[in-house]
Amino acid sequence: RDREQSFLLCEFCQSDGTVLSRNIHYLLLYKNTPHFKAEIECEVISDGDNLKIVLHNYGALARDVYLTASTLGGFFEDNFFDLLPGEKMEKRFLPLISK
Repeated sequence: RDREQSFLLCEFCQSDGTVLSRNIHYLLLYKNTPHFKAEIECEVISDGDNLKIVLHNYGALARDVYLTASTLGGFFEDNFFDLLPGEKMEKRFLPLISK
């Protein structure tokens, strides 16, 4: 296979399919990997006191995705990830609690 477009995806899942851990191993060094334009659609959904962000990648592999919302005062859980072509992923935004 073409090493530039190949990777190994490993997921550790519970019996109900919930992914507990995920790791993607690329066959080339990062500096040697070609980068293509990803087309990511983002939907924001209110989830009680939190926000849920739904990302859907309609383009190429999106490596090292990092989400920011600096003006909202909070953080995204499990931030800094890869989004595979055709993959849909949900991330929660957790606001900082002021006392």
